[in-house]
Amino acid sequence: MTKLTRRQAFGTVAGAAAGIAVAGIAVASANATPDKASRSTTAATGTAAGTKHHHTAVPAPFSEVFEGRRIQGIPGDANAKSEAHGQHHTSATGYRVLIDGRELHVMQKPDSSWTSVMNHYQTFPDPHTTARAAVTSLMGADLVPHTPTA
Repeated sequence: MTKLTRRQAFGTVAGAAAGIAVAGIAVASANATPDKASRSTTAATGTAAGTKHHHTAVPAPFSEVFEGRRIQGIPGDANAKSEAHGQHHTSATGYRVLIDGRELHVMQKPDSSWTSVMNHYQTFPDPHTTARAAVTSLMGADLVPHTPTA
């Protein structure tokens, strides 16, 4: 009977790990493929099931004090000028978010989620949640006006 060497043991473990990784990828891709209902919805309507049309409705206005800061959400004209800074800051959706009277630049993404200049790599379900996250990120600091360079 021969002894098992370290090289043989390492090769066996590496082979098993590779097999598990391949199996995991196969399971993940099987779960990612659309089911028959999704495919039929795509064929019938031209859109995938669960796909949202972006910019479908303007969110409701809000006004509250959150963590000691006044946050407001105001539906408005996409071409309106910001009274606070005299520049175009309104998002393409025509929705304005203010923190203590200063405009927070927000935008709606194609998947209908929202983001801001304060939390650019995070998405939120609506401008209200986006404003709250920005206030939390500010940690008491003042919001600096967004001045895009075009």
